[in-house]
Amino acid sequence: MRTVWVLVPLLAASACGREPTPEEQTASDKRAVEMVEAAQNRKPPVIAVVPQQITFGDVQQNRISGMGCAFLPNGSEGGDPVLYADGERGVMKIDGAIEVFAADSGSGEQPYGTRAHYSGKTWDLRVASQPGEGVPAGEESATWNAGMTLRDQFGRIVWSAAGTLVCGS
Repeated sequence: MRTVWVLVPLLAASACGREPTPEEQTASDKRAVEMVEAAQNRKPPVIAVVPQQITFGDVQQNRISGMGCAFLPNGSEGGDPVLYADGERGVMKIDGAIEVFAADSGSGEQPYGTRAHYSGKTWDLRVASQPGEGVPAGEESATWNAGMTLRDQFGRIVWSAAGTLVCGS
């Protein structure tokens, strides 16, 4: 019995000091790298965004004016738009705050010098309108059927709608 008690600590000590083989070390390193990469590649859940209508007060306060376009989602005809855009920027109201998007000058040109792509700090905005001259809507404006998509920083759609692009000066 005394021999067993002497051998157990010796065997335990020898097992602790055992160096892994190169194959074991490579496998262990590979598992560690995969665990770190998996942790770094996790994405937060998608959070849906609901753009708010930009009111006349918002337009005045944020100096939104000039030639460009406004996007009205289907069902909001007669209301205020959720986007104002020109060749330099797009403006939306999200969670009560005005968000400004920079126009991507390399993206496709839309009516009245607007762009198909705008980038913001948090979101990415795409606008697509039907080709052509649009439907006249007054002396200096026209409308197009259009669609708008808002994506998060991971490229996931957080809001999308079909609607009308109203452009003028």
